[in-house]
Amino acid sequence: MQKLVSIVTGSSRGIGLHIAKSLSCLHGHTVVITGSNKEKLENSLKDIHQLGGEAAAICVDLSQPTCSSTVELFIDRESDKIVEKCKDPSLEIFNFAMRNFKRVDRLVCNAGVIGPIQNISQWNHEQATDLNQVFQVNLISVMQLCHYCLPELRKSPDGGRILLVSSGAATRAIDGWSAYCTSKAALNHFGMCLDLEERKQEKPVGILSIRPGVVDTQMQEQIRTVGNVESMKDYKNFVNLHENKELESPEKIGEILACLVDRFPMEWSGQFKSYNNEEVTQLISSFRIEKKL
Repeated sequence: MQKLVSIVTGSSRGIGLHIAKSLSCLHGHTVVITGSNKEKLENSLKDIHQLGGEAAAICVDLSQPTCSSTVELFIDRESDKIVEKCKDPSLEIFNFAMRNFKRVDRLVCNAGVIGPIQNISQWNHEQATDLNQVFQVNLISVMQLCHYCLPELRKSPDGGRILLVSSGAATRAIDGWSAYCTSKAALNHFGMCLDLEERKQEKPVGILSIRPGVVDTQMQEQIRTVGNVESMKDYKNFVNLHENKELESPEKIGEILACLVDRFPMEWSGQFKSYNNEEVTQLISSFRIEKKL
């Protein structure tokens, strides 16, 4: 029997890498990992293979609307000229999975960027321009990837599933994080809209948005480095979490999120849950007992 195939975006490090490791090594999936840093992506792929997992990697930059490394040539019928058309990175990821594995059963939209950590009125020109990348990565690329993958996800024998890695910032305003908070709130709303659309299908795909908690990742390091008391009121809280070793580990959260996308009940579709929600905890406990972990 062919293994289930999962796509995990933003999986060259941090939570995404550990989601991919868990899906491949604990759940027996074939995993497509993505990232924009080729060297880190290659190292992550080696890590998964050394653990006995099956994976393939594609290097794409989800912050860009089009992928400059991949160009199609076609005839413009009005001018009869040969012109270039760049594919979008989300389509590249989907095509890569289909070329190599001929199916997509699970999709984890984990790639994310925090964007400017500063009050809007104090943004410089570069920060204002970065706003496009925040929404491209955190929302638009997700919508595009879901668009491409949905027809294949509906074919999954046990029901296709999508996990949207959201944030507590989706429902709580954080000083200096307007771009990130807004993009994650929009991501949650997209999940609800997509769930309504899928309920009309004969074999609907389940969609779950998840709060992963405050995790010891590069993003948290960026918050502590770039943020300050003047730019964000919660700065000291994030510093204290790190100093008191109260940040969740990417290994723990990766294992939880992998289990969720593999088997969350379809009744949860369209919801936004926290990683430490009682129902989520019960699901993870059952899995660990089943696997004798």
